[in-house]
Order: sequence, then structure tokens, then C-alpha cells
Amino acid sequence: WTKDRLMLCLLSLTKPIYMQFLRKILVTTVIGALLVSATSSNCMAGNKEPHNWKGTHETSISVGLPRTNLFMNIASPLNFSPMNGFSRDRNNRANLPVFGIDYGYNVLSWLNVGLGFNYTYYETPIIDDRSDAVSFNERINSMQLMVRLRFYWLNREKVRLYSTVGAGILIQHGNMLDMDRLPDNPVRTEVVPWFDLCAIGVTVGRRLYGNFQLGAMSAGLISAGIGYRF
Repeated sequence: WTKDRLMLCLLSLTKPIYMQFLRKILVTTVIGALLVSATSSNCMAGNKEPHNWKGTHETSISVGLPRTNLFMNIASPLNFSPMNGFSRDRNNRANLPVFGIDYGYNVLSWLNVGLGFNYTYYETPIIDDRSDAVSFNERINSMQLMVRLRFYWLNREKVRLYSTVGAGILIQHGNMLDMDRLPDNPVRTEVVPWFDLCAIGVTVGRRLYGNFQLGAMSAGLISAGIGYRF
């Protein structure tokens, strides 16, 4: 099997699964948020002093909802190049979930410094406006490598709430549309500076914990995972 056929197979297999995954993760996130809210209140009532995680390590893996079309359009600088008779069929864009791995060190009880890596893959049909037919499929592997700062603004033994900022690089590898390279449009790699934001995240558990994030750029709008502190 070629790499492209493998990706097509993965996309066809994951499309129905992804819709179920979308519904499940939304329900799980809502339930998780409610449980976290209740647990946080109990923890705050039962233990007024924050738990000090200074000097410990954290590592986690996650799966997130794919980035929005707006994110993917901005992510590639080639999206700003003139199309000259071609257009992207974003309504039929197919993509894998965002897979992530993260490591961090708790420098202070409220500050964690770490690295994050995220990967996803997506395909976009390129339409020839003259014939209104698909000219080719734009296939892109998208990776992000980030140095990030995580600010824990609620610290309890089993519940921590945080926000994150980060900076690093975005790597796009594939046959990205470029009018100067048509019709061959060879595979190439683009590397651009990038940044990351997470509006709110929560970890539930002591050493082994569940992790939920809302509003993250690198991991998707909603992500869920599992992690371990040591």
C-alpha cells in the first residue's frame, strides 16, 4: 500500500466513527465540566490550602476535534496565494482527529513549563473553476511543536484548572496548492512560526489523571486525554 492509499483508508474508516466520537466527546466534556465544578467546590470547601505540585513532572496524550476550517486556512501561508481559476472545496474537506503528546515540569506550584507536539492530516478537493471538476486532492500532514507555559489558577490535590500560552513552529508537508508549481504540484514542506492558546483546561485525578481542554488552538477546540504525574 502507498502512503496516500493508507490515509484514504483511514479517512474512510474514521468518518462514521468520527461523528460518534464528536457526539461522545461533547457529552463527556459537558459531564466532565459539571463533575469538575462540583468536585472543585467540594475540594475548596474541604481544603482551603492549594496543593503544591512544585518539582513534579507531567506527561499526557490526547485526542482532539480537528481544527476549524478557519484555522487550517490561516495555517498554510499558501492559502493566501492567488488561486487563478482554482478553488478549495472546504465543504468536502476530510480530516483525522488531532493527536497530541505533552510533557511539562512544575517549576512553581502554579507554573508549568513544557513541550507539546500535535499531528493531524487533512485532504481538500481542488476544483478547476473552468470545468467545475476536481483537479486533484490537496493532502497535508500538519504538525506543531510548541514550547508552552501553563498557568494553574486552581490547585487542589485532585483537581487543577489552567490556561496555556505557547510559541513554536507549524510544519505543513504535502502537495499544497501553489499556482507557480501547477500542474505538477510536487510534495514539499513549509515551516512557519506559530503560537498556541488554551482558554481553559482541567485535570481530574492525583497521579493518574484525566485531562480536558476547551478553546485550544493546537489540540483542537475540544480535546480529551490521559496523563501521569511523577
